[in-house]
Amino acid sequence: MLKTWKKAISLVLVFALSMMVCVPAFAETSSKKSSANKEKRDFDGTLILDKYPVMPGEIEKKAFAKVYQDYQEGNASQADIEKKLKSFYIAVGDTENARKVSGLSLFPAIRKELTASADKYISDLYQISQEKNYYCGPATAEAILEVFDVDMTQSELASNDNLQTEKFQSTPWYADSVNQYVMKNVLNKYADTSWYEPESAPSSSDLKSEIRTDVDSGHGIAANFNFKKGEKRPKGYISGNLGHWVAIDGYLNNGDTIHWAEPIYGASSVKWSDNIKSPYLTASASDFSEYVQRRGIIW
Repeated sequence: MLKTWKKAISLVLVFALSMMVCVPAFAETSSKKSSANKEKRDFDGTLILDKYPVMPGEIEKKAFAKVYQDYQEGNASQADIEKKLKSFYIAVGDTENARKVSGLSLFPAIRKELTASADKYISDLYQISQEKNYYCGPATAEAILEVFDVDMTQSELASNDNLQTEKFQSTPWYADSVNQYVMKNVLNKYADTSWYEPESAPSSSDLKSEIRTDVDSGHGIAANFNFKKGEKRPKGYISGNLGHWVAIDGYLNNGDTIHWAEPIYGASSVKWSDNIKSPYLTASASDFSEYVQRRGIIW
């Protein structure tokens, strides 16, 4: 009987001690969860904010694209374009290119004979299939960077030092306050340029001028789709929530139609890749603007 009581007391003490150890650990875990819950992320890993921050140079580049379109339509001079382009480079701290703007040597597409065509493509931007079902971002970056003779693997681009694709099992539009727009960072870093800027939720008219500006200057554009269940999307895409990156390589009808390289085409890692019948797809500028309204383009 005495042994039984001793055993019971021993068990009570063990339980009490265990609770003394577990309570602080539980409190710490709860605190961590509470802190993490303040950081809300969408299903594609993007940090959810009421409004995504405007980056240095973003406004100036939009102004440059608008003047470039005016130039194409005969409503602006080459001097007007040079002024806006120089303002952009100054805004992003690229003093070297700001000094080179005169004569538009950095923007050879601004030539009267080239503006006559309504349809334009970046001839050396090729479609690349994504190697994993969540590698649309790395495949998009790879296709754009190849134009600059940059040879990187999708797994390298997916690393936490680059697109953070492996971290989130998706490539976020906006990662956090430190890394911000990871696609912008990667394209500027490896193309050795200061050209790329984010444009959140572009209107169809802004989209047209921005895509024409980039395609004419030989810069591929990374576009980030975000679809909720039931929303309009390109033909062949599955229904339900879907985040996706594509590389814009051209336009038709003076920008009324957007042309892009589709990384899902030929991607054996994506169960529904057979739905996509062509490596390149098109959509009207108005439809495309809807596709990127929750995210945007890196141009």
